Amino acid sequence: MVPPNAFLLPPTEGWAGALDGAQREALNGAFTALSREGDTAAALAAADALLAQTPDYPPALLLAAQAELVRNAPAEARKLLESWVGGLPSYRAARLLWARVLELGGDAAGAHAEYRQLAGDLPIASERARATREPAVAAAQAALASALAAGRIDQARSWADRIAEWESPDSTVALDARLAVARAAGDEQTELEALRGLHDRGRSDRELLERLAALELEHGDADQALHLLEGLVADAPEDEALRSQLAAAQLRFRLRLLPENVQKLAARPELSRGDYAALLYWVVPGVRLQPQGGSARIASDVIDHRWQQEIIRVVNRGLMRVDAEMHRFEPDRPITRTEALRGALEVAAGRPGGDCARGVAASPSPGATLLCDAATRCGILADAAECLPQARLSGGEALEILGRALSLQKTE
Repeated sequence: MVPPNAFLLPPTEGWAGALDGAQREALNGAFTALSREGDTAAALAAADALLAQTPDYPPALLLAAQAELVRNAPAEARKLLESWVGGLPSYRAARLLWARVLELGGDAAGAHAEYRQLAGDLPIASERARATREPAVAAAQAALASALAAGRIDQARSWADRIAEWESPDSTVALDARLAVARAAGDEQTELEALRGLHDRGRSDRELLERLAALELEHGDADQALHLLEGLVADAPEDEALRSQLAAAQLRFRLRLLPENVQKLAARPELSRGDYAALLYWVVPGVRLQPQGGSARIASDVIDHRWQQEIIRVVNRGLMRVDAEMHRFEPDRPITRTEALRGALEVAAGRPGGDCARGVAASPSPGATLLCDAATRCGILADAAECLPQARLSGGEALEILGRALSLQKTE
């Protein structure tokens, strides 16, 4: 147990305010009796006399608080300090006592912050800063979690900054804190940086690697994203979800090598039928090699359309249809999810594991229920509830659907 007088400095230490000769003599005399002999009565009497002359005089309040600490009453000492000590950051004697009062009161984070400020000049502060670091970080983690639960993002970010300062910015605990705040704030760039740091420090659980790969693909290094997913698939080759993610990642990677107007399709919140035809044309292997035929020329509404060539090739390949009666493709109409699923099932039917799709693909006019069931059976949808037949489709969703269709493999 560290003795109380280890935290006592003369009340004049660091005091920058007014101090006449009589006040100095009274403070020093009472402090000497307190620190050397434990004379709390003399210290309290001197403090009372000074306060009678100058109410709320900080050095006198500090002397009284020091006496309360010596007689093992830290709560009383806190009452004497808390209203003013925060406004006097250079008053070292007060700050040291305040740090000890916080420590004894169970505020490890507050105490550690104070000790750190004094550690360069005072050995006892340096010693206590080391002793309080671990409980302070634990308290900061709990405070961060509480702030996030209450939706106080700025407060949580402040705690994360303290953890980084008290540990180190690249420590696991600091990176975990930064990651939690970034996720709560929807800050994907900061989340990516934190995940990179954790991965560099040896974290390799599947959840982390999957999320890191997704963010690398979206905001960072596409090569690294593919490398991560390829490693995950190599470790779990039978995992259909992972194979689907890899296929979708490969599509996104391939998209980055394509013309800019095609790349932009991935970010669109809603695709048209022409947009979806363009994705099929550019990302499904072999479609661009399909010779041009005449069937799509009947669709008069694709002539001179920005996706004319893509639509013609996709229709000739049988991946999308022209209305048989009206002879129109409707390239600018928003595509529904069932229309997109039908195209994905056509793609799946040509894969090694596409038996689940071949019957549906051969049907001239499959209904929504049949399409949804087949897409679920093939793993293009995780669940039939995801089908939402008439819902619109974003570029990202289209790539996921096509990625899963392309990932189908023959199973023994």
